[in-house]
Amino acid sequence: MTAPSAWLIWPHPRTQPALRLFCFSYAGGGATVFRPWMRQMSSDIEVGAIQLPGREIRLRERPFVRLDSLVEALVPILQPWLDQPFAFFGHSMGALIGFELARLLRRKNLPLPRMLIASAYCAPNQLHRLSKRPMHTLNDGDFVRELRSLNGTPEAVLANPELLALVLPTIRADFELTETYVYRPDTPFDLPFAIFHGREDQVVASDEFASWATHTTARCTFHAFDGDHFFIHSAQSAVINTIEDCLKA
Repeated sequence: MTAPSAWLIWPHPRTQPALRLFCFSYAGGGATVFRPWMRQMSSDIEVGAIQLPGREIRLRERPFVRLDSLVEALVPILQPWLDQPFAFFGHSMGALIGFELARLLRRKNLPLPRMLIASAYCAPNQLHRLSKRPMHTLNDGDFVRELRSLNGTPEAVLANPELLALVLPTIRADFELTETYVYRPDTPFDLPFAIFHGREDQVVASDEFASWATHTTARCTFHAFDGDHFFIHSAQSAVINTIEDCLKA
């Protein structure tokens, strides 16, 4: 079994954090996406980035292709760190991971996050509205063209055949993970949600975020940022500031 330290990246641990923020990246992304956050976030918030198999330091490991299996594997990894207040942040695929992980924690009667922050992803019960030919079944050429249109994979990667051959299996696996997901209705949470989206997002329409409010009986706030589907890079400072405001509220 892979050591827990491979799953959780804590480059800037806090001495006495008031809250831990566990971060889940988008398809193909790794823990380094959140490395700048770890330096810029308030000193009382400890940022822990989840490093999934198949990327960065875990490149040689087989990535998950089913969400149920992934969240089951994450529970024992995170459980020792749930001894104080924590929250989840997930961007795109990461938002779905955070949501289903929270539901699994509830089923296991384990501590729940103080807040769920879902970014750049439609509500899980609305995923049928995104129905189209699954990307993970496309041939490599068509798959790369779709990736290029999403504007989330660096062109230097897409244009380098050797580098692309290394990362393409993990990106494809991540798309399979989200595209084979089946939403199952359950009782709404009683914890606050914060929903982030980019004003120029061409992947998820703005009206597809609204249904997140049906998944909680607590408050659900919506926050728009300048940028496309990957606004967490282009509007990084605004995103970090908004996260801090939401957690303090």
